[in-house]
Amino acid sequence: MKTKKLLALLLIFLTGLFMGTNVSASEADFFKGKTITFVCPHPPGGGYDRIVRSLALPFQEMLGAQVIVKNIPAAVGIRAANMVYKAKPDGLTIALLPGTALILGAIEKLEGVAYDFPKYSFIGRVTAEPKVIFTKPKGKINNLDDIMNSSQPVTFGFQGSSDDAFVFMTGIKYAMNIPMELVVGYRGTSAIELAVMSGEVDASFGAAGSRYPKIHAGDLKALAIFGTENPPEPEYRNLPILPGKYKYVPGGEEVMQAMLDINETHRVVAGPRGMSEKRRQFLEDMLYKTLNDPKLKKQWEKEGRVIKFLSGKDYAKLAQGIFGKLPQALLDAWQTEKKKIKY
Repeated sequence: MKTKKLLALLLIFLTGLFMGTNVSASEADFFKGKTITFVCPHPPGGGYDRIVRSLALPFQEMLGAQVIVKNIPAAVGIRAANMVYKAKPDGLTIALLPGTALILGAIEKLEGVAYDFPKYSFIGRVTAEPKVIFTKPKGKINNLDDIMNSSQPVTFGFQGSSDDAFVFMTGIKYAMNIPMELVVGYRGTSAIELAVMSGEVDASFGAAGSRYPKIHAGDLKALAIFGTENPPEPEYRNLPILPGKYKYVPGGEEVMQAMLDINETHRVVAGPRGMSEKRRQFLEDMLYKTLNDPKLKKQWEKEGRVIKFLSGKDYAKLAQGIFGKLPQALLDAWQTEKKKIKY
């Protein structure tokens, strides 16, 4: 009797195993010989572009498909986000989305937003990097205290007022009561870095990994980290960490914590709404394998970039949890700052 039960259980197990194999095989067969458009929401040369191109080749090899990178810059990712959201949900159009910026854009109901963020077919988060405040070497700013104690507003450069970096610095400015002026209108992260290096603006703020190559080369200088700990690179060690034991205005600590939570939605690979769960899961499995490719891991380590994978389902829960929970003080500060920005 026991033997029959064991045989029955074994049969069920093997049936499920082969069924799963057939599903994976059918999904794999679909992509062979096809062309996948991998959308980057920013111009060539920046952090998003480098990440997309680093994923494209191993992704292509694993799927047996041609992966074409398509840069669609504009409106801090909104244009690309709209295009991908409405694309045919067959898995042949995917994107690396700036989750933080797109969530904030949806919350603020920014002009041009034509997506319902939680309804994307999320394939997986690839990273949620700490941020860095940076300036040029041998300039008038040597450390974070120089910014906090400046007698004149320190200028920070950004792409636009819906850029997540702009929102974060708005929150930091409010929470720590720092004198600064936020300047927008730069086309991509490379343009911002050039503006800092040339002295057009005093400083800026962005993903630590994306800024690391120029910081390591001595073209930029790191001043402080926004995150829970310092990244491992020598140039980031022993820097002040925000939030930290600083003096905040009433409600400032809540604003800083909210921004830490938002930062966890950073960079996510996603497909259009309505993708079948089998196809979405298959692409998630391929993305996970891609992120564990030895060549990619070595490249990311060299660039100071941290892999921080999160499954598509878990990411969807994380993103949904942000809506309706941002402190009003942060939203008010953002609106106030948007009204006085300089282009």
